[in-house]
Amino acid sequence: MNWIKTLISIFIVLFGQFFLSGILEINTVRPDFPVIFIMYTAIRNGRFHGIVIGFFIGILVDLSGVSSYFGLSSLTYVVTAYLSGYLQMKSDRLDSVYYMVSWIGILAIHFLIFTVVRYQILLTEYHFLFLIKWISTTAYTLGFMLIFQFIYNINPNKY
Repeated sequence: MNWIKTLISIFIVLFGQFFLSGILEINTVRPDFPVIFIMYTAIRNGRFHGIVIGFFIGILVDLSGVSSYFGLSSLTYVVTAYLSGYLQMKSDRLDSVYYMVSWIGILAIHFLIFTVVRYQILLTEYHFLFLIKWISTTAYTLGFMLIFQFIYNINPNKY
């Protein structure tokens, strides 16, 4: 893949995350545009490419001051890219329904890791609020992911 095109895409995604997510915020729940880009990149270009981009974007997000835990974004993005890269290898053998359920599950795992670290107090004291926070962050980004799915098919073998 062309690295210039990739760098331009990264900066467009980060611009959208920093400026659009504040506008689209609902009760401290923001969409996570970089995770959509990382999943798409790992599925299209492979696990290694996705992990490198995920780590790079995670460091940039953490250094920008948006995240309160340094390294959390890099960790979750790398895990997401690793699992999404596995999906790339299985895309020709999975039914489209199972494929879609798999990437939705990967997105849920991403936000579970993020929510467990970020909202530890809710996990230990208010289980229901923790569950609501996890589901709402997952569902909000999943809505944008589904829109992206209709524009650019995330499954590389199904057109």
